[in-house]
Amino acid sequence: MKKIKVRICDTARDGIVFKWTDRSGEPRQRSHVGKTTKNAVAEAKTELEDELNRTGAGSSWPRFRVRYERMHLFTLERRSQGKPRTMMDRFETVLRDNGVDSCSEITEEHVFEVEENMLCMGIQPSTVQSNMQTLWAVLNWGADRKLLPRLHRPRRRTTKKDRQNRKSKGRSLTLEEIDRMIMAVESNPIVNPDCKVKYKKRVRQSRECPDRIVRAIQAMRFLGLRLEDCQYFHWEPRQDCHYPVNLNGKTPMLHLAVTQKSGEEQEIPLTPDAVTWLRSLKNDGSWICRMTGAKGEHDTTSRLSVVIANAGKAANIKVKDTGGRGGKPKFASAHDLRRTFATHWLEKLTIREVQVLTRHADLQTLLTYYTDAKPEALAKKLSELSGGSLVDEQIGESSKTS
Repeated sequence: MKKIKVRICDTARDGIVFKWTDRSGEPRQRSHVGKTTKNAVAEAKTELEDELNRTGAGSSWPRFRVRYERMHLFTLERRSQGKPRTMMDRFETVLRDNGVDSCSEITEEHVFEVEENMLCMGIQPSTVQSNMQTLWAVLNWGADRKLLPRLHRPRRRTTKKDRQNRKSKGRSLTLEEIDRMIMAVESNPIVNPDCKVKYKKRVRQSRECPDRIVRAIQAMRFLGLRLEDCQYFHWEPRQDCHYPVNLNGKTPMLHLAVTQKSGEEQEIPLTPDAVTWLRSLKNDGSWICRMTGAKGEHDTTSRLSVVIANAGKAANIKVKDTGGRGGKPKFASAHDLRRTFATHWLEKLTIREVQVLTRHADLQTLLTYYTDAKPEALAKKLSELSGGSLVDEQIGESSKTS
């Protein structure tokens, strides 16, 4: 595409005027406003040429979005398509409110406005940061293919204080709290009994089978599965499915297919609790945790995530005082069950061995977000390791010297 060049014209009536010919062949002009020094005029001319030659001048945002979905989004798994769509919807709303029609008019201010809107909605800063990474990935994809202008992404400086304050959004749960969540799913109580509205939201719908929901809760607790892994957990060996191997043998294993987060196929050993739980279930040769509803089995885990979160709220299990939307308390959700699995085995195994069971690629993630050492449990463990021998030796030595 041929670049547009701007000419500087000095007229008696209008002073300095910039003139150029657009890509349709029409002559255009704009008066120069500001200082008329040589350097100021040259700088204004350069800024105008950069504005006219910005990438995406001949395309609109809806047209770019169609190309992005066809060329890139449809190549991703279905579970990975929701977040980019949501962020593109937010960005499209900002562009519409600002009257932006052409992609060449997109600036960094529009991106910052999306971030500001999410913060004003009460969304947690960590969630906003994750969503903004997705939006920047979309914009950079378009800039690499000359469909959007290259925007300047500000560098986010992480201070030492930020790293020290980095905490998990939840905590590990006790067995009593997990039993309360299971009871909430099975009995299906009303979440808000004090609500005076005729319609009262329940944990699950009446036609949603509670058995597989309970299995999903226990799978995350005993096997450390992610929520997405529960969707592909099957009794029998199948392509792209997770399944138990040699359950009644000496070395029970869990086969993980390429549908897991790492995209790799692997086998990890099953813990004794997991083996006992799996043996207690009836092997019907079908899905173990895939949720069912009125129209059959669900394609994604979106509904399962909502039901488990409703159960945590119905059981009144608070994992954080200010972790929910708008600074409200955060109740137990699906990922707290996986965190419970990691915390439980960190007390019995080395951190490298737990990393194998939880399948974390980065050990720092396990250390930062999954270690939940409590002072009471740590004091009890130290007393068991010492056995009081160190205190006895010190007392004996002090008595001898006296």
